[in-house]
Amino acid sequence: MQNLETYFETHPKLVRIVQYILIGLFVLLIIFDIILAATNNITISEVIKGETEKAFFVLTYFWGAVAINLFFTRKSKKLVHEVTGTIILFSIAALIYFLKIGPFLIETVAKIPNQPTQNEIRIAHAISMVFGLLIGYLFWRQDHVE
Repeated sequence: MQNLETYFETHPKLVRIVQYILIGLFVLLIIFDIILAATNNITISEVIKGETEKAFFVLTYFWGAVAINLFFTRKSKKLVHEVTGTIILFSIAALIYFLKIGPFLIETVAKIPNQPTQNEIRIAHAISMVFGLLIGYLFWRQDHVE
């Protein structure tokens, strides 16, 4: 397999197409955010925050996995194949979602059941993100390119 940098150098049209797609998505996101703010007086950030506060812990789990994948590359031998690592990552995410581990985690952290404070919710999300960092570190990191 060709080095990714060499591949992009030899295929400038592909790079240009990807750039246009990303710019288009960014502009679309800004337009969508303006429309939401004008009609419902709510922004995309508030929608995401609202969903995560409803114990949608898959988002913080994935943030952790993506962060470790982007900022820490693998220099040692992989534990599992890339496909297997991705399957493990998404299987755990499905378990978190379908088993409703978010509410369970909040109830575990909260001192008063059914009335968690904002700090207790943040602690539960931090636990979810650290778990995503751990799973991403073990099974889903990209290789270090020399």
